[in-house]
Amino acid sequence: MEVWKKFIEESSFTPEILEKYLAIRLLLKELGHTEKSIKRIRTGPPRLFELSAEFSHLMNETKKKLRKYGFEVSDEDFLLYFQSKMDKIDSLTPLNDGDN
Repeated sequence: MEVWKKFIEESSFTPEILEKYLAIRLLLKELGHTEKSIKRIRTGPPRLFELSAEFSHLMNETKKKLRKYGFEVSDEDFLLYFQSKMDKIDSLTPLNDGDN
């Protein structure tokens, strides 16, 4: 495992990021969204946008923390790292596509 990934794994931000993502996912399911409909959400309850803002903030803070400690990680590698974890959450919390 790359050092920066180990650093993130041990960071207090990682569980919080994934908890926010799961909360977003569960709320989207509760609201009746499908994988297709989440691509263009323009309205919704304030809680959805609060969670989204908190999630984005935590992701940005984690990137800043990496850079502060001297890790040179591309945005693409950073996102790919978290995408694999978010994909797992997606598979465990399918939306309302009717085929799950």
